[in-house]
Amino acid sequence: MPLVDPLLDSGAPRETDISDAVNGFSPRPDEVAVPGLAAELALPLVVDLDGTLVVTDTLHESLLLAAGRHPFRLAALLPHALGNRAAFKRRLLALARPNPELLRYDERVLELLRQEAGRGRRLILATGADEGIARAVAAHLDRFCEVFASDGTTNLTGLKKAGRLDAELGRGRWLYAGNSRQDLHVWSASAGAVVVNGGNGLAEAVRASSIPVLGELPPVKAGRKDWLRLLRLHQWSKNLLTLVPLILAHRFADLALWKQALLGLLAFGCAASATYILNDLLDIEADRRHPQKRHRPLASGRVVIKTGIGLMVLLALASALLMLPLPVLARWALLAYVIVTTAYSVRLKTLLSLDVVTLAMCYVLRLVFGSFATGIPLSVWTLASAGFFFTSLAFAKRLIELRSHSVVESPGDRKRRAYQSDDIVQVGAQAAASGFLSVFVVALYINSAEVRLLYTHPDLLWLLCPVLIWWLSRLLILANRATIAHDPVAFALKDRGSWCTLALLVTVLLAAK
Repeated sequence: MPLVDPLLDSGAPRETDISDAVNGFSPRPDEVAVPGLAAELALPLVVDLDGTLVVTDTLHESLLLAAGRHPFRLAALLPHALGNRAAFKRRLLALARPNPELLRYDERVLELLRQEAGRGRRLILATGADEGIARAVAAHLDRFCEVFASDGTTNLTGLKKAGRLDAELGRGRWLYAGNSRQDLHVWSASAGAVVVNGGNGLAEAVRASSIPVLGELPPVKAGRKDWLRLLRLHQWSKNLLTLVPLILAHRFADLALWKQALLGLLAFGCAASATYILNDLLDIEADRRHPQKRHRPLASGRVVIKTGIGLMVLLALASALLMLPLPVLARWALLAYVIVTTAYSVRLKTLLSLDVVTLAMCYVLRLVFGSFATGIPLSVWTLASAGFFFTSLAFAKRLIELRSHSVVESPGDRKRRAYQSDDIVQVGAQAAASGFLSVFVVALYINSAEVRLLYTHPDLLWLLCPVLIWWLSRLLILANRATIAHDPVAFALKDRGSWCTLALLVTVLLAAK
C-alpha cells in the first residue's frame, strides 16, 4: 500500500474527498499546523481510530446498526460484553459492520495524514476496534502502511496497545495521536504526542508524564442550533394536540385543568424528543446517505453517539418525573406512544402502508394523552375525524418524498422504505380520500344532537367544511408539485395560507359558540 496517494497532485478526487462529500463535511483546511512533527520526521505517526480519526466510536456505531437491524440477536449478544471484550467486538462486527465510507472522519486529522504522507512519513493505524473495521477504514483512506487492532482475543487498548507498539516499533520510537486518558499508557511509551479532541486537561496530563505534546486539535463543540435540532423543538408544535380536548370542551377558564394540560404537554415533549433522538441514532447510517438528513447533529458527528444516548436517557427520566402528578391512564397513553414510535423507528417504517397507519396513530395518541391528562373525554367524532385527517397527512408526507425522489433515489432510504415511484398516483389518491373522509366526519358531527349542546349557533359550523376542503386540496396539490420540502406539518407552520385557514376556523368556532 503506497505511503503517498498517487492522485495527490493530479487534481483528481481522492477517496477522502468522496467520503467528505457523502457526509456533508465542510471543505478540508488548507493546512493543519502541528509544528513539532516536522522535527521528528523519521519517526512513524501512530493514529488511534475511535474519537481521533473518527469523531464517534465504531463500537457504538456497530451497536446502533445491530439494534436497528437485529435487535433480538443483539439482546442475546450483549451479556458477552462482560467477558472477553475483543471476542465481543468480533461477534458484534459479524452482526453489524459500519460502512467505512459513511463514518464521520475528523477532517483535521484527514488533512494531517495527507500532509504527513506527502512528506513521506510512515503512518500506522493502532486501535482497540476489531481489525475487521480497522482494515476496512485503512483500505478506504489508503494512507496507512500498517494496522494494529483487536484480533478477537486481545483487546488492543491501554497497556496492551503500548506493549504491541513497543514490540513492533521499539520503545520511544514512534509518535502517537490519540484522544482519551486511556491513551496515557501509550503516550508514556512514545516519543511525542498529538492530542486530538482531548479536552478536560488531557494535554496537561500528557505533559505531566514528561512526554512532549507536539500539537493539539481541540474538540469541535456542537452549537446551540445543533442541540435544538437534535431535540427537534420545532416538532413540539405537534404536541399542542394534547391541549385539544381542553379547548374542544370550552374549559378555557379552568386554571387547574390548564395546569394539568401544560404539565402533560411538557412531559410529552420530553418523551417525544427522546424518541426523535432514538430515531436519529438508529437511522444514523441511512441519514448520512441522505442529501438533507446527513446534516443532522448525530449523522454529521457534531454530537457524538454517546452524548446523544445520554441526552435521550435524561429526557426520558425528566418525562417520567413530570408524569408523576398526572393520572395513571395518561402515563399508559404516553408509554403507548413511546412503544409505537420505537417500533416505527426499528421496523414499522419499512412496511408498506403500515408506516402511514403508525404515523397517524402517533398523532391520535397525542389527543388521547391530552384527554387522560385532563380527564376530559373525547367524542367518537373527534377521534374518527382526527384518525382520517392524520392518515391524510401521513400519506401526504410519503407523496412529498416520492415526488422529491428522496425515497426512491437515496440508497439509505431505499432499504428503509417500501414505496416506489410507480406508487405516486395511489399514494396521492389515498391522501385525498383520507382527508375528505375527515371532513365528512366533521359534517356528520355538525348534524348530530351533541353539537347543539355546546354551540348556540351550530349552523355556522358548516363553514368549517369548505375551509378544510380548501386547505387539504391546496396542500395535496402543492405536495404533488414537489413544492413542499419534506414534512407537511412543518410546511403548515411556515405557510401563510395555513395560518389564514387557522384564523378562519377559530373565527367560525367563536361565532358559533
